[in-house]
Amino acid sequence: MRLYTGQSYDPAEYELVEGVWDHDHCEICMATISNDNYKDEIRDACTNGRDWLCRACYEKVVVQEPGEAV
Repeated sequence: MRLYTGQSYDPAEYELVEGVWDHDHCEICMATISNDNYKDEIRDACTNGRDWLCRACYEKVVVQEPGEAV
């Protein structure tokens, strides 16, 4: 496995398998984010197209009130 940093897809190095990736994790609290039937899944999440935050972490870190400590 190699960290993706924007390099082009190389089919000699990677295999794209449709329908296999079924969840992600919050970058802060590691909660499972999915539309499938996981036990403790979170369906309400925010993304920048690459990273995911659950709604609770998004509210705490991104949309905090002025003067609030993180």
